[in-house]
Amino acid sequence: MPATALEDWKFNRSNEIINDSQAVMPVTNKENGLKVADYISTEYNEESWDILLEQLSIEKMIKLVRMGGYATISIDAIGLPATADKDGTAGFSSSIVPGRSGMAYPPELVLASTWNTDLINEFGVCIGEDSLALGVHGWYAPGIDIHRSPYSGRNFEYFSEDGFLSGKMGASIVNGARSKGCICYMKHFALNDQETNRYGASIFVNEQAVREIFLKGFEMTVREGHSTAAMAAMNRIGATWVGAHKGLMTEILRNEWGFEGMVITDQAFVPAMLYQDILSGLDAGCDLWLNTNASLWLIDEYKSNETVMSNVKRATKNIIYAVSRSNAMNGISSESEVVEIIPWWQKALYGLDAIGMVIAIICLLTAIYDLKKNNKKRIMIVEE
Repeated sequence: MPATALEDWKFNRSNEIINDSQAVMPVTNKENGLKVADYISTEYNEESWDILLEQLSIEKMIKLVRMGGYATISIDAIGLPATADKDGTAGFSSSIVPGRSGMAYPPELVLASTWNTDLINEFGVCIGEDSLALGVHGWYAPGIDIHRSPYSGRNFEYFSEDGFLSGKMGASIVNGARSKGCICYMKHFALNDQETNRYGASIFVNEQAVREIFLKGFEMTVREGHSTAAMAAMNRIGATWVGAHKGLMTEILRNEWGFEGMVITDQAFVPAMLYQDILSGLDAGCDLWLNTNASLWLIDEYKSNETVMSNVKRATKNIIYAVSRSNAMNGISSESEVVEIIPWWQKALYGLDAIGMVIAIICLLTAIYDLKKNNKKRIMIVEE
């Protein structure tokens, strides 16, 4: 095995940067007076996006990219609202929308069995309506991967063993949901069909099978459904994690298919997911880490690195572009002010954390006091 492949295969690969001689340090903290609402109809390739991005700080861009677990953060400098993103695929997962309930729908394999794209488009419209009713802007669905085996642990999230049928279903759902402003993260891009050991599993396949079977559904969802978001899979292609595979994330997805939007990782908020390296992922074209752990994916030490910061800026644009096309912008104009607040439940958690810490300190001090007190006691045994 080549040494580079072996290094890629290591579970916790050390961060490695391949510096781009063409990379330029982003301009930041300018006051250009622009808001995201001014860009709702601006085409992705318009150079004026750079003027908007110049208003951001390095710190905000890094936070936006690395803290994307079930939400994207707000940025008041450009009037970017926060989003709430929830799991799918049979409707919105009620377990992570506390106190709110949406419709429960049939699984995707049942939907695909209808062979009815008009009906499935209406299903997408219903998802969009639920999105508006629940105040949820992003949906981690639809699942587009293939039923490679009848025993695959993710079959309930995918449509079919046929890439063409999967693509027709996926495009219909995304078009329907997108009509209501819901961001659909088509997943798991790509080559995942299992649940057991899917963390970093290495997949080996030839290009013909990849294009004709495993990528066909994703391609149709992009070309016909105009999806603005995707979720990268946890597995590897050969020895390379999918999210760090530039051929897939950039050359095929964006350059061939014309995808415009953001790519998020799958779950990335526990140390076991550290192989989903943020530096190589950003360089390949992944944009957002599904992370809620503030101690993970810290890249502050690279603030002065032109290559890393250029990648962060590009990822920031991709995220903002997708959000600007969503119902998160409903009611927001260029005159609106977006203010970051701490919700009541978060304050309650902070309070509980503080109380727990106080109790722990009291218990520790009490134990230390008792130990010292017991050490002072002397028991003398006298033999008669």
